[in-house]
Amino acid sequence: MTKPEVGHFRAQGVPLKRKLKEFPVTEDALLPVGTSLNVRHFVPGQYVDIAGITKGKGFQVFFSFLHVKYYIYLF
Repeated sequence: MTKPEVGHFRAQGVPLKRKLKEFPVTEDALLPVGTSLNVRHFVPGQYVDIAGITKGKGFQVFFSFLHVKYYIYLF
């Protein structure tokens, strides 16, 4: 975490977190600063967009996916 981010947490009196995300909400859905979101904030049937970060392996993932142990090089 950068020093400016730590300063934002301290200014709001919120304990430090590993990840910090921002997202837009409507005026009627505002939460207090520092509130952790969990499954109880959503209703059954509600759609949520989720994005993740994967480890980039480039072309190597092709071989690990097929469990290739022996490579045949054709030149």
